[in-house]
Amino acid sequence: MYNEQFLQDVIWKHGIDQAIIFCQLESDKYNKQFNEMKAGDPIAHQELQYERDWWAERAEKLKNDEPC
Repeated sequence: MYNEQFLQDVIWKHGIDQAIIFCQLESDKYNKQFNEMKAGDPIAHQELQYERDWWAERAEKLKNDEPC
């Protein structure tokens, strides 16, 4: 399932406030993995960065009542 659909499911089932927290936690998770990854696969590193930023951006959009 893609991030956007999953996020919409979280919003529907748990509400905006919980979705914001979820997005922040997901971003934190990917940030930790990103920071712990040493040398290695640059594509995997880029994917972690993308996921971290995607979830952080969605948290901010939800906080500001912007459409995701």
